Amino acid sequence: MSVEQFAATYSVKISHQDGGNTYVPGKVGQIGHSNGDGRLRVCVKSDSHKKCKHVRWLFQNAGMTITQEDRNEVVATFDPADTNQARLTIQLAHIKVRRNLAA
Repeated sequence: MSVEQFAATYSVKISHQDGGNTYVPGKVGQIGHSNGDGRLRVCVKSDSHKKCKHVRWLFQNAGMTITQEDRNEVVATFDPADTNQARLTIQLAHIKVRRNLAA
């Protein structure tokens, strides 16, 4: 699943970088492309090391793969088809979800 398909499925906004890469921006993180294996990458940043450890723990318990860990940043890959992983990612990266208004 691509970032565009993920954004359409979960009603989130996408942005474009200078190089033509698309990503889903959030207040404390973002979702972007991974290595082309159908998985997406999420990066969550925080001022607190304790909060980053908690985010890492939540990602690991949800079945995500931690690819990079720093004192104030956690990067993981997840399966966008798994709704639990996708919703957890949206929640922890503080991504704003668009409301669908029925006519």
